[in-house]
Amino acid sequence: MTHPLFSLLRTLDQQHLWYVLDRLTPDSITLTVTAADSRFEIDIYENGRVEYTHSPTGGETDRASQALEGTLKLLAIAARRVARPDP
Repeated sequence: MTHPLFSLLRTLDQQHLWYVLDRLTPDSITLTVTAADSRFEIDIYENGRVEYTHSPTGGETDRASQALEGTLKLLAIAARRVARPDP
C-alpha cells in the first residue's frame, strides 16, 4: 500500500503544481504548494495527522486550487479515521 503522501505528490505532479518539501520538526513534513491563485501549507505528521492552510493570493480560485483543497480535505478526514478508528 502506498503512503498517502506519495499519492498527494503524484496528484501535484499531474496538476503541474510547484511544491517544496521541508522537514521543520522531527515528527512532520511540511509541503508548501503554490498554485496560480493560492498558496497551501500542508503539515503531514508521523502519526498520520494532516493539517493545512489555504491562502488565496487574490482573484478567483482556479480549478487546480479547488481540486487540491478537495484532495486535502479527504486526506485530512482519512488521517483522522486512522488516528481514531471506530470501536
